[in-house]
Amino acid sequence: MKWFPTTILAIAFLLCGGAAHAGDGSKESKERVRALIQMRLTQNLGLNAQQSAQIGQIMGKYQERRHELRKAVRGLNDKLKSATASGNEAEIQKFIGESNQTRLQLEQLDGQMFNEVKPMLTASQQAKFLIEMDAIKSEIRAIRRSSQQPQGQAAGAHPASNVPPGAFSNNPNYFPPGVPSTQNPPPKNDLK
Repeated sequence: MKWFPTTILAIAFLLCGGAAHAGDGSKESKERVRALIQMRLTQNLGLNAQQSAQIGQIMGKYQERRHELRKAVRGLNDKLKSATASGNEAEIQKFIGESNQTRLQLEQLDGQMFNEVKPMLTASQQAKFLIEMDAIKSEIRAIRRSSQQPQGQAAGAHPASNVPPGAFSNNPNYFPPGVPSTQNPPPKNDLK
């Protein structure tokens, strides 16, 4: 039976009690998630039983520290939101520095894990490992975001917002439909 990647991750989050609580799940729940990710890697990288077991042990070794760092990043994001709302520049700068440092530690930890996994994989499997791990992280973020959206609201949409797509574009010549500009003057009414 072929499992779709998002199906495996959705099952993993359900086993953890939902995506909103997956980051704070019990040790047993974390182990189930790790086992499902290991199963996905085994299938998509074509790992043999020995490789799969070794990679599972390596992932388990880094799991708790990764969890701590991810939790710290989420906490710092909350602090950044509060500091930004209050306009306290000193706090904003402090939390930006802490956030960057924590994210760097997380990247270094991922690099250490990959360096341990790398010798047991072919070059093709190494590439697939990196691609799969990035995809898994993206899927987890998407699941978390969607679980935090109010019912009926599209993912990525700002609550109570009817802003047209592109309204916050970096294009200085962008003007939403119906808004006149020097580059986009309103059409002249030739019917007089």
